[in-house]
Amino acid sequence: YLMTSKVIVTDDYVRYMRVIKLRKGQKLIQIWHACGAFKKFGLDAPSLLTPEEEKATHSQYSAVVVTAEKCRESYAGAFGISKEICLPLGLPRTDSLIKSAVQMRENIFGKHPELKGKKIYLFCPTFREEDGKRVEYNPEINWKDFSESMNDDEIFIIRRHPLMDYRFENGEYPNILDLSNDSTLELTAVSDAIITDYSSVIYDAVLLDVPTVFYCPDYRKYDRGFYLDFPDGLPGEMVTNGEDLLRCIRKTAKNPPAEKIAAFRNEQLSACDGNATERVVDLIKKWI
Repeated sequence: YLMTSKVIVTDDYVRYMRVIKLRKGQKLIQIWHACGAFKKFGLDAPSLLTPEEEKATHSQYSAVVVTAEKCRESYAGAFGISKEICLPLGLPRTDSLIKSAVQMRENIFGKHPELKGKKIYLFCPTFREEDGKRVEYNPEINWKDFSESMNDDEIFIIRRHPLMDYRFENGEYPNILDLSNDSTLELTAVSDAIITDYSSVIYDAVLLDVPTVFYCPDYRKYDRGFYLDFPDGLPGEMVTNGEDLLRCIRKTAKNPPAEKIAAFRNEQLSACDGNATERVVDLIKKWI
């Protein structure tokens, strides 16, 4: 299929591109799976690949879709390509996010009617690495104390990263639920606040106007690096101590930092306007 297609579309690494040379006129478009330019990746971050393997993976792109003009330079550097082919067309998947929020809420409440009428706090930490290798995540939260401190109308939902095949809350609590089999987007749509760290889920939250708390107990030793000014450039407050987390979540849910969220969206997601799919499809049709 790679050898015979007119246009190849991917949203991640295609290792075959290191060894297959595209024929004349064949096009390869990268629709990266994450919005914006947040934590460093590709050539800019620790990797199990050599720099030569990274470059070979990305060297044949005809276009790379990004979510804002501001992001073009970051993607060019991460992939070792020209800024000119990094096109601010917006990610197609954000269209449904923008247009289908009501339906997503109905889906979650249909599956979990016990969540109706609750203040919902969604915890979406990303996976951890050391020297390019994955390690287990320790949230440094006393779950018993956290559960007992919550009010009757509050629910804390854990949605693990797909690469986390283990649970990290030590115990069973009636107001702390692991719903990692449910859609992150749908859970975001019903949440009063998102709690994450270095995950690109922040972009989905921003598009849905859900405020975010950044819980980063390992901030000092996190080695991926960032394209934006971290933490000052974030659309929310950063917390490094588990004992302060619930207080910060409540404050953020009650008084979201609207100006910060709007500025972040304008800088990182200006091309995500609900019409990204049409622009990307037009580009593919032009090539065909």
